[in-house]
Amino acid sequence: MAFSLAPFAFVLSLALQLHSHVLAKDNLWERPHFVRKAVAARLRAGVRALEAFLRRILILMALDLEHELIAKPQVENLRRKKARKPSVRTPGFRVFPAPFQPHPDTLSQRFEALSTAVTGQVRPFYFAPAPVSIGHWLRRLDLLQAIAADPQAKAKRLAYSLARRRPGPMLAPEERPRIMARRGHEISATFDAMGFQITQKSRSRPPPLPPPRRWPVPMITLL
Repeated sequence: MAFSLAPFAFVLSLALQLHSHVLAKDNLWERPHFVRKAVAARLRAGVRALEAFLRRILILMALDLEHELIAKPQVENLRRKKARKPSVRTPGFRVFPAPFQPHPDTLSQRFEALSTAVTGQVRPFYFAPAPVSIGHWLRRLDLLQAIAADPQAKAKRLAYSLARRRPGPMLAPEERPRIMARRGHEISATFDAMGFQITQKSRSRPPPLPPPRRWPVPMITLL
């Protein structure tokens, strides 16, 4: 399957630029284990913005690859299932994330907690906040950098998944409001343009592929 990354060179360079911007904003190149709460919040926002940007790039790649997909012949596999490897928890990347839900903490509750802290004997806001661990977010950032550097495998896998499970017109995945705020005009404008392009490209999709048949594993393989 011949697939060229040349049409996506510009958006991939923007993704790598966004990755560098996330690290450079708070000078996280030395990869500290613990940072202040505000720094951790900015890092989380940057990782989520990069995830949203890469989602749209991968969907556009998958829509381009759909026209070249060929369903594999359904051949019964007589081999037994391989032993499962021990699960290693790694940061994942979901192309279609769960819908965003606002935090249940409302403004009135925050004022109530503040008034309680002011009127009480202990005033916790005078003390330095505890440092926050960011190792998980740095690992996710490394994963996103690897995907941006070599997105072909992810795009091909996503193309098969979309062709089998999500046929027909589609919209860009719903993201958090203002997720690209303060990321630069070029990145935010490209992000919005990719969402519109996903809608346009998905109007002329090929017929869906049949699902891969899962043959039952035989009890006896050799007689």
